[in-house]
Amino acid sequence: MEASWASDRGLYVLWDNFLGKKFQADGRGPDVYDCYGLCIAVLAEQNIILPDYQVGDMLERQHHLFMFESETNFIKIPEPIPFCLVAFSVINPYVTHIGVVHPDLDKFIHLLNNRPSCIEPLNRPTWKNRKIGYYIHASISQNP
Repeated sequence: MEASWASDRGLYVLWDNFLGKKFQADGRGPDVYDCYGLCIAVLAEQNIILPDYQVGDMLERQHHLFMFESETNFIKIPEPIPFCLVAFSVINPYVTHIGVVHPDLDKFIHLLNNRPSCIEPLNRPTWKNRKIGYYIHASISQNP
């Protein structure tokens, strides 16, 4: 896609469609999601298809998927790009949370089990100090 796509009005409608959704373990929409399910849905609207992992509330399994599956399916990138994933360690030492970076690069969309989906600044201390890194799906890096 061209760089101008970020200013298209349709993009902001997309984000609005995913705000206020409730959390449910292994939720895949349209009204309930877990954090990764929300990522799947948001990126699907951009024709980016993520593999679906359902792990419930098992921290060790979530950590394994975020860290070790990422070696084959995801590529860590040094800086955020629009619609990349951002991973966090909410419960140390595990990687247990993920969201999608907003096209303006300083916010991300996500949800937690105790509040609905929202857009928050990446530099908020809650997130800045827990950020593990930014990732893109391997299929994106192979596209011309």
